[in-house]
Amino acid sequence: MIRFALILTSLLGLGITCQAADKQDLSLLTRTAEQFARRQLADSDAKITARKLDPNLSLPACDSLEAYLPPNGRLSGRSTVGVRCARDGWSINVTLDIQLFSQAVVASRAIRAGEVIQATDVQLQRVEIGQLPSPPLGSIDQALGKTPVVGIGQGIPLRADMLRAPAVIQPGQSVRILVNGDGFQVSGEGKALGQAALGQSVSIRTNNGQVVTGVVTGVGQVTVTP
Repeated sequence: MIRFALILTSLLGLGITCQAADKQDLSLLTRTAEQFARRQLADSDAKITARKLDPNLSLPACDSLEAYLPPNGRLSGRSTVGVRCARDGWSINVTLDIQLFSQAVVASRAIRAGEVIQATDVQLQRVEIGQLPSPPLGSIDQALGKTPVVGIGQGIPLRADMLRAPAVIQPGQSVRILVNGDGFQVSGEGKALGQAALGQSVSIRTNNGQVVTGVVTGVGQVTVTP
């Protein structure tokens, strides 16, 4: 009788082991999601951490796991990567915490709005960029000579939308007008009706009273394309 009980216990134990073996390893699901994200972000400086799944989750074991990005998903900040079993058809979402880093221009000190940025005011630094509303500047030259539209605190990454190029044309200033056409160029004079920086549009009143709009292509120079 005792021997029968031992045999029965052994068989039950084997049954439990087999049943456990048929249960999906949850850590494999998180690793699959992490590996997918790393492949997608192979060219980025990224830190990826998967959140643990509910230990009470029970799924059939699968040897054909596939990771995918759900519709409208993105790999930045708190992200979701789906993992599905191609054989059995079940799927689950894995939450990842993703930090994206890049060398960016940051303020070396607090910079006031309207202050012209000098080389000593900024520096390159590795910063997290995933949660910024727009990409930061990647070169110090992109910031030099420009002025912030709002105050920038020390250590804050600089973005293009935070800066304004210095005006090279002022209202009422005499400017040279270049009209470029197909195989010809005509020049004239006029008065600026507004303030503008290089690359910006500005309206000019010509000497005969006509108002034209062109792009600032130099100090005191506007190019008009007919």
